[in-house]
This record gives sequence, structure tokens and C-alpha cells, in this order.
Amino acid sequence: MPVDSSISPMNSKTKPIKILFAFNLYYYQSAELNSSYIFFVNTLKRMGHEVLVLDFGTLNQVGGNLLVSKILLSTISSYKPNLLFTVPSKNEITKLVLTYITKFTRVTTLAWNSDDDRRWNNYSRTFAPSYDYMVTTYPDVNNEAKKEGFQNILCSQWASNPRYHR
Repeated sequence: MPVDSSISPMNSKTKPIKILFAFNLYYYQSAELNSSYIFFVNTLKRMGHEVLVLDFGTLNQVGGNLLVSKILLSTISSYKPNLLFTVPSKNEITKLVLTYITKFTRVTTLAWNSDDDRRWNNYSRTFAPSYDYMVTTYPDVNNEAKKEGFQNILCSQWASNPRYHR
């Protein structure tokens, strides 16, 4: 695939960071690669960041939250990321572990929540305090969160990566 020269890597003043990207690598236990890999991981790497992927979906199937917690904490200890970037689809990482990482390590924690139209009340609202930042793609959810006093909720948009969407 040709390189799109209109998207340049990081400029000389931007320092690359180490990102631990935790998500379900495959869609709903299928063999189909989750598009988040292309949308986020490939894009972040192309921007010059170092990205390590943690497939908490498969780990959760094999050993549940306990295995996810052990491997996540061990990976944070050895890899020393600047950012833990998650794309949760359910409670793959416990609130206790997320809170520990957020409060007692030097790792910034961020969740990308794309389904807050149906998940704000039963997931995002309860997990938001465990993250440094939580991103929603729903302006109504963002407004509700601000009214409820959440200061760590960010509203964003989906975008397309011209390298993959022509």
C-alpha cells in the first residue's frame, strides 16, 4: 500500500511516547481482526509512537479478570508505558486494577468508549472515576457527564484514516 505523504509522522518537536494498547484484538471471539487495530494502533505507530498490544479479550477468555490483571500489571511494570489506552467492550479490566494503575503508577489511563449510547449507564459511568480520561463519541453523553460532575470525560468524533479509506 503506498504511503500517503499528506499524513506526516510526528514533527521534530513532538516526543514519541510508549503506549500499551489494550483491547479485544478480534471481533466477538471471531477470527476477524478488530478494526481498532487499524484505526488506532497502525495510526499511532505511523505517528512515531511505540505501541505494544495487549489482547485482553483472548486473555479474558482463557483466564478471566485475574489473568488479565496479572498480565496487565506485569506488562506495565516491565514495559513502562506513558499511556494505557483501552477500548473496553465490557469489564475486561477491573475497576480496582484500573484505579491502582491510575492512582499509583506514572501511567496515564485512557478509555475510548464508542458505544456510550447504550453503555454509559451500565459501564462508562461507573468506570469513569477509574481512568484519567474517558473519551465518548456521543455529545449528549458528554453533556450529561459534565452535569454529573465528571471532569475527565472528553468528547471526540470518529474519523477516517485516508491511508485505509479511499
